[in-house]
Amino acid sequence: MAKPSNRCAVGESEFECVEFFRKTHDTDLPPYRVARGRPPLPRRDAATREAITDTDETRAKGYAKYRELLKQFHPDMTKRKFSADEITQALVELWQAVR
Repeated sequence: MAKPSNRCAVGESEFECVEFFRKTHDTDLPPYRVARGRPPLPRRDAATREAITDTDETRAKGYAKYRELLKQFHPDMTKRKFSADEITQALVELWQAVR
């Protein structure tokens, strides 16, 4: 089977679409099949994926810090609003915990 041509036809019904496609493209295409629905999403190659270097210990430290910050900043626990500086400081603490 040949590679996908990315050609399509639009119509009121499936029959009308297939007939219009055949009239328009049958002369310059090898045998094809009708695909219903969208094509699958492209996947990244395994070579382009970065290796995960986190260890369980690092993740455990990060999760512990996350739970600590959640208790500190959760609106149901504190009943107050936080400034941008306080939120930024919390994010920095969390980032440093997982480094």
